Amino acid sequence: MVRDPSHQQGSTRIPNEPRQYACKEAHSSAEQNEKRSFTAKRQFARRNPPEPETFTSEAQVVLKRVVTLRVRPPDLGPSYCRFEDLLGRRGHDVFMISWDWSGSRAERVETGTYRVLTLTRRLPALPGRGILFSPLWVSFSVKRLWDLHPSCIVAFNLVSLLPAVFYRLLRNVPTTLYFLDSYPAAFPTRTPYLIRLIFIAIERFVSRLADFVIFVDEARATQLSFKALPEGSAVVYNSPSVLPSFVRWPSESHSCLRLFYGGGLYEDRGLRGLVNAVGRMPSVQLVIAGEGPLSTMIAQASREYQNVIFVGRVPHEQVMEFTLAADIIPCFYDARIPNNRLASPNKLFEAMALGKYLLTNSGQRAAEYVKKHDIGSIVQYDNEDEIIECLRQLIREPDRLQVVAKRAPRIFDDLYSWKTNLLRLEPYFKRYGL
Repeated sequence: MVRDPSHQQGSTRIPNEPRQYACKEAHSSAEQNEKRSFTAKRQFARRNPPEPETFTSEAQVVLKRVVTLRVRPPDLGPSYCRFEDLLGRRGHDVFMISWDWSGSRAERVETGTYRVLTLTRRLPALPGRGILFSPLWVSFSVKRLWDLHPSCIVAFNLVSLLPAVFYRLLRNVPTTLYFLDSYPAAFPTRTPYLIRLIFIAIERFVSRLADFVIFVDEARATQLSFKALPEGSAVVYNSPSVLPSFVRWPSESHSCLRLFYGGGLYEDRGLRGLVNAVGRMPSVQLVIAGEGPLSTMIAQASREYQNVIFVGRVPHEQVMEFTLAADIIPCFYDARIPNNRLASPNKLFEAMALGKYLLTNSGQRAAEYVKKHDIGSIVQYDNEDEIIECLRQLIREPDRLQVVAKRAPRIFDDLYSWKTNLLRLEPYFKRYGL
């Protein structure tokens, strides 16, 4: 049964300072609590400054209708759909056209800053179903684009760019490719090599039809056969636009270390090895939030191990609050899958912003960030013994966690914050009057 953390322990406002890494937690005096509350408010104000003023004066800005296209967005709102939320807050009339494969989402939603029109169909669990049912998506999207008559289109990845390109045959509209990752690079490893090559060629060809490309990481440009960032492109990291001021944990904890994983529960995320390793360490507690094919396995593990807690899917705001309460954020990806080698996910930058120690594996992009900035440890993928040894070292040397808690937020503020993302987007906004 999924446990709702809000029923077990309320949210408490605290500063983002390192926890005292002792197995028995000390009781703070009223004076200490007052100081912590003041520090929390001060840090929250520093980390959540008002959005910078628009890059052009009001006299120069002409409000436009912008339409974005997304296939299977994980969620709505500013936590995931930051770009739509940003454009809406700048005053533009923003619509998102999305494709839901579960059949559970509403066809029309208003978020306050943008509106969502969804093709919602429960698709059978067939290999390549996104390709098999793509004609439905293309026809739905082109029809909605025709009705909306946008001034600009932003397509997230290849499958969304296809209907945008078809629409451009009817009306010449500036089109941006927001490149999250490569579609063929996510194919299962058993996919025939020739089929993979065909889709790689299609993706690279169609991407050249976009007027502008936004990458979520510089390394992603290589997936479109660019040796460097092309002219007419920008990098917007998967950085949080708002940081939490509250801490949340689903149960009372007397553990020496707290680990938190929030995200998709898939085989290629190293969760089996992580759960088994923590299960052998009673002094460490692991909380897992999310949904996916491994939900049943993780729920069973939470019944088998007292120090493994599964909370199921929770709002992203709670994910951030769990992250703030944790000591270590695991970020594992199976590097045998091409897309995973270049993954720089939300949790990487969320952990940096909140000063959390990262535990990742070699052979993937997140490990490069960890090594470059010295903000965590790198182990071999799915190696339980290396994970256990790493956690034991951190219990013996808690100062390493405190060093990262001070260093990582400074690096984030300087290089990867949402504010720096906006500065990198300035040429794009000026180019298209956004």
